[in-house]
Amino acid sequence: MGIPGELDDSARIDGCSDFRISFQIYLPLSKPVMATVNLFYAVGYWNTFQRAVLFIRDSSMWPLQMKLRAYLTTPEELAAVNLFLGDYDFNTTTLKAATIIFATVPIILVYPYLQKYFVKGAMLGSLKE
Repeated sequence: MGIPGELDDSARIDGCSDFRISFQIYLPLSKPVMATVNLFYAVGYWNTFQRAVLFIRDSSMWPLQMKLRAYLTTPEELAAVNLFLGDYDFNTTTLKAATIIFATVPIILVYPYLQKYFVKGAMLGSLKE
């Protein structure tokens, strides 16, 4: 909606078809919007909690956030880790913090690559009036 009509007119004068205008002009100009929507969708999907609580009863099919909640709130999960680690001495608080960091690292790694699209003035310099 914010793309000026003059940009479309100048592309038509240069002989561009509708398909070419869409993919060579509108698509590159909408990269910031698509990156923002994709980031919000990815974070929402990564943090899926409510749908898992409502629909999934089998704990083997839980997403990461449900497993993280079970691990942090139930002592039985810590006992399972204790059985797995055996005789190693560990602090449960440190283990919980490491688990939380492990669950957040993928989104933290994706954000810097999408950050370059969060810029103001995507249309700056595309037209001279």
